Amino acid sequence: MDFLRKEHSHIDEASAESQQLKYVRTVIKYIQLKFSEQITMENIAGVCGLNRSYLSRLFHDATGYTIKGYLQIYRMQIAQKMLRESDLSISYIGNAVGYVDIFTFSKAFKKHTGCTPSSYRKNGSEHIRKNLF
Repeated sequence: MDFLRKEHSHIDEASAESQQLKYVRTVIKYIQLKFSEQITMENIAGVCGLNRSYLSRLFHDATGYTIKGYLQIYRMQIAQKMLRESDLSISYIGNAVGYVDIFTFSKAFKKHTGCTPSSYRKNGSEHIRKNLF
């Protein structure tokens, strides 16, 4: 009996871990699809059908990032790509990656990369801090 209980508990643990990873993947997919919109933790938790605190803990344990931090990094990577590969205005790019105003976008971009969006576009990525991904 003990053997069966131990074997069954391993299956339950693996199944629970698998379900937790599904939630993490769901959050990542949601961010990748909706990064240009105003995303709240309530939105994400609602999509997963979980309590936001529990979901935040699952995500952090699996990735090492907060959901908000992951969203910001993802947005900054998209913005960097757009700055490198297009002539779109900085304001347009900021809006395209989910920032309502250019000041907030520029401040977040500088915090993430160490340079302003216009400087990044002008000088390329040689003066940029290393990405977290």
